[in-house]
Amino acid sequence: MDDFLKASKKMMETDLSLINILNELKDENGVANISQKELSNRLGISPSNISKRINRLLKYGAIRKIKNGQYQLLSDDLRDTPYVLVFDLLLLISKKPELYGDYKSQSEELKVELNEIQRAWGFINNSFGSGL
Repeated sequence: MDDFLKASKKMMETDLSLINILNELKDENGVANISQKELSNRLGISPSNISKRINRLLKYGAIRKIKNGQYQLLSDDLRDTPYVLVFDLLLLISKKPELYGDYKSQSEELKVELNEIQRAWGFINNSFGSGL
């Protein structure tokens, strides 16, 4: 599980770096003009990896795609998006590994609905597979 948590943390850090770049480049309307190739160069990861990250951030409500190369931040803080539950859940599991697999206890600990925990685990499994 330690490898999974380390990989999760790295993924989140890279996603936050991507958000920070978009935040730095946004105009008065909150729209950042930058190609996926430029994001790839700035972050030092492949264009296909950038595409996957953009799609994940779109799916989890952090950004909106205006058109190719134009992204609007829905929030410059992921804590203001549904994506934040993934952070909280991973932190909980790192502190209390005995709760892994116990969605009901996770929802009680984090004070969220059970379906939100299931959605977060869907995201995690979609991002990493179910190899935890």
